[in-house]
Amino acid sequence: MKEVEINIIWQEYLKDKSKSNLKEKLLLHYIPLVRLIAGRMRISMPKSVALDDLVSSGLLGLLGALDKYDDSKNVKFETFANIKIRGAILDGLREVDWMPRGIREKNNQLENAIRSAEKKCGRIPADIEIAEELNISMDDYFELLNDVKVVSLMSLDNTLNYGDGNKNLLDVMIDSNASDPDEIVERQELKNILVQCIMQLKEKEKNVIALYYYEQLTLKEIGEVLSVSESRISQIHTKVIITLRNKIKDYLMN
Repeated sequence: MKEVEINIIWQEYLKDKSKSNLKEKLLLHYIPLVRLIAGRMRISMPKSVALDDLVSSGLLGLLGALDKYDDSKNVKFETFANIKIRGAILDGLREVDWMPRGIREKNNQLENAIRSAEKKCGRIPADIEIAEELNISMDDYFELLNDVKVVSLMSLDNTLNYGDGNKNLLDVMIDSNASDPDEIVERQELKNILVQCIMQLKEKEKNVIALYYYEQLTLKEIGEVLSVSESRISQIHTKVIITLRNKIKDYLMN
């Protein structure tokens, strides 16, 4: 569908969302977006996770995005839908509890080591400092990052309770629909925490986050852009996301 046509449909749909024929046209138009997101998420998941199941869950997220989208918030629909689709896919995965216990335990071990190393050095720790905290070699440390990389998919999308319903963290970062003053303050504080943490990252770490979450590149594509192996990009991504998640957890526990 041409851009002019889709813009006309959007204009009509936003005037009256009860028009099911318009919603159906938009749904069909954005199904490729669901498949793209599901396919990229599937890359880092065990073989037991079926792509069709991810797409089915993602379609529910797309429907929710069409229902809730508000163009007055100055957020592109694709950005808004991306978050809703990812969130719906992750919700579906949580329901079947697909993650092996051993991976959860390794992730907790790494999470605690990063937090402890950061307290000792007063900044975001380097890889070698985390390895020393774990009392393992650098090779074993990188292997540990490889083992828990699947957890990082859910790290920034973990469901948090806000107001009357559940919202994921990326939703909080762009959604300005909050009306409760306390919720607005909490959202802003969370944003500030993430920004401060990201500012402390090394340049390559910042680039990985920007290219993955904002440019929507795959880890392989990021590796090609930065002239680094896909495996190394995955390790960087995992370390950074666990670090960011630690910041959020610490904030919520205080």
